[in-house]
Amino acid sequence: MSFRLPFLAASALSLFALLPAEANAAALPSIAGAACEVISGPALMTAARVRFISGRVGTVVVNCAISQEDAQLLTGIAPFLATYRDSTGTATAASVKVGATSVSKLNGASATITVFDSNNYAATTATRKVGTVLLASNPDFYHFIRVELKRATTAQIVEFYGGYFAVP
Repeated sequence: MSFRLPFLAASALSLFALLPAEANAAALPSIAGAACEVISGPALMTAARVRFISGRVGTVVVNCAISQEDAQLLTGIAPFLATYRDSTGTATAASVKVGATSVSKLNGASATITVFDSNNYAATTATRKVGTVLLASNPDFYHFIRVELKRATTAQIVEFYGGYFAVP
């Protein structure tokens, strides 16, 4: 059995288990959190993740683009696996929400499908959760993953490492 890392930098290797290559055999798109674009909030981008700037609270929003070529590989329903950290678990004072968004190139209309909300799960150190995304390989749309990090106090740890699409 061969192994591969779908999106991780070598510095993040110790945080994650290696995944069997068969789990991502079709080489579907992956997204590194540090490669996403900060839309709003006090975000710090590091080599391995998106997190809050030390001493800051509030909401951070990042968009992670999916190229048109990659979107064509995602016709229909594709599982999206995201790796994140939420130190509060089901407590609502902190959360990581991940959604898939499609925006029409013709009129700007958009639709976001929430993949998951970390408040539905126990507290984590670094974990991967699966959500289902529906994307169509329509060249008239832009596609991206939108990630929202929230925290109410600086004691809470809320981070997004990245994610990847897997074969359904």
